[in-house]
Amino acid sequence: LPDNSADGIVSFQVLEHVWDLDLYIGDCLRVLKPGGWLLLSTHGSWLYHPHPTDFRRWTRDGLQDELQSRGFTVEETISIVGPLAWTTMFRLIGMNQVMRNVPIVGPIASIPITLAMNLRMLVEDRITPAQIRDTNASVYVTLSRKPA
Repeated sequence: LPDNSADGIVSFQVLEHVWDLDLYIGDCLRVLKPGGWLLLSTHGSWLYHPHPTDFRRWTRDGLQDELQSRGFTVEETISIVGPLAWTTMFRLIGMNQVMRNVPIVGPIASIPITLAMNLRMLVEDRITPAQIRDTNASVYVTLSRKPA
């Protein structure tokens, strides 16, 4: 795309798979118009998942610094699924993998288990202190802007 040609860019769950952050984030900055926005989500604490590659995990501060040091102004960072809830999520992922291999009963039994575990995650995120949840999340969503 030409320089300064886009009003906004959406990048969901891509950054952890990128080897050259300077190139990727630099290209985002290059194609955005001055004042343009980047809506980005990526992993904090998460399982290794090469599709085809998987290189990084971030803390809230680390992700914001990666973007700011490459020219973006970070306006907001939202933390999704804190440490208590992500341990439950990892157990749920494992249980669902096992249940898929149990004929007939497995897929049916996974429905109430999934519901219960998701409700548990909601409670766990509510009882986790914000300063712990926000700096140790499994996913971060940022809204950043190219300076005008």
